[in-house]
Amino acid sequence: MFYYSSSQGSRSCGKILSNCGRPQETNCWNCTDAVKCHTIQPPVETQNLFEYIGIPVSFDIEESVLKKRFRELQSKLHPDKFVRASEHEKEISDEHSRKLNESYKILLDPYLRAKYLLKILGNEEGYLDNDSLLEMVEWNEKVADVEDEEELSEEKRKLQKEIDILLARLKELFAEKNIKEVCSAITRLSYLYSLRSFIDKRMESMLRV
Repeated sequence: MFYYSSSQGSRSCGKILSNCGRPQETNCWNCTDAVKCHTIQPPVETQNLFEYIGIPVSFDIEESVLKKRFRELQSKLHPDKFVRASEHEKEISDEHSRKLNESYKILLDPYLRAKYLLKILGNEEGYLDNDSLLEMVEWNEKVADVEDEEELSEEKRKLQKEIDILLARLKELFAEKNIKEVCSAITRLSYLYSLRSFIDKRMESMLRV
């Protein structure tokens, strides 16, 4: 469980190891009095991944800050640090290690970060309109019919260009708080990523022939 301090109106990550003189909301599993201890605490279930890793809840994050926070927490929470600890502390360390890796993976990837933000904001992904859906179906069929590796590579380049444009657009849409368009962009991205995966599999199968 983390110890929090208020910073510019938002909750920011503080200590991993508990300080038993902390607020009552962060009860220590290891002691019940005000004697200070340094016992690792379980992750807070109600905490989102941004709060957990200690960065602002925003799509527009600084990757350098995220990587720095990840390294800092990893150095404190890695299971190797708890080789001589109790079994319960080892279990908590493993739990933190899994959550930290999950947090880093999701927050580092713009697409996954956008999907996660929608989730914690209480929104769901949208649906493609009929024209866009037809476009995706036709593109998928076109890729399925391609037998030339270079032509497939060209389709993948076109696909990646559109993905990059949409990811850049997401930053603007979140800044504008245009959640409806965010949902549409993420839905389209999900189709594009699926198509990219299909292209990769087709290219791999060609190499095996």
